[in-house]
Amino acid sequence: MTQSAWPFSGQTVSEAQFRAWARQAFGSRIYQGLTVSTSTTGRQLTVSAGLATVDGCAYMSDATVTLDVDANTTGQARRVYAVLRLDPTASPQIQLATVNGPAGGGAATFTQTDTGIYEFPLAYATVTAGQSGGWSSATSSAVMLALPVDVSTLAQLNAWNAEEGKVAHLTDGTEYVRRSGVWKRRPHPAVYQGSVIVDPKGSSSALVVSEKTIRDLLGHAWNINSCSGYVMNGDYGAARVNVEGSDHTGDGLNARLSAARRGIMRFNWIIVDAG
Repeated sequence: MTQSAWPFSGQTVSEAQFRAWARQAFGSRIYQGLTVSTSTTGRQLTVSAGLATVDGCAYMSDATVTLDVDANTTGQARRVYAVLRLDPTASPQIQLATVNGPAGGGAATFTQTDTGIYEFPLAYATVTAGQSGGWSSATSSAVMLALPVDVSTLAQLNAWNAEEGKVAHLTDGTEYVRRSGVWKRRPHPAVYQGSVIVDPKGSSSALVVSEKTIRDLLGHAWNINSCSGYVMNGDYGAARVNVEGSDHTGDGLNARLSAARRGIMRFNWIIVDAG
């Protein structure tokens, strides 16, 4: 078994060793810019200036780069991808390039090796069969696959036409998902839990969490579309009555019991607010 460690004083670190470390730390991502657009005047893609890492290695462009797109002679529509291609034998070692997808649509196959060529797809546009000129729209034809990590507002995010289902995060941690061509905020459910002792007083129903408590916890009234509650018997050994379900009424969150109960019971409860 061979063991190795790097970097240390007086040691030469190879490019392969650097990439092995850097891909774990940085991977492939956009930090600034690199917005891909289609040209309405020619069969081209344009990529704005920006900063990225490809398999852990840095790439920076200070001006817009224009990429010529191959003629589509397949007889079927296909995708053309704008990629950042890391090639250790090229100069510079990372450059913008295009990769064609298969005829009929669908994703392309990208070369991604640990020590050789590595292609990082940024976006794609669909080239129709026999297309000779530009696209009809420069703002919506290119679909972004990679999004920058420094987006701080929804207005900035709206400038990116991402693929359906793409998830993006603003710098404050807010999460959005692309649905029907629109960025929609993805709620993170808030979970509240507690344990109370209640006397059902001979009833087969028990009020476990009052409506006032619910409002104080959630900061708003119960929403039938986004709130749910669960109640269980927290000490069955002390009170052998099953909780058959729970429901919400104007009074609050209630436990429905398998039998009428007189005497105290411990109820454990959970409320989830997905709003």
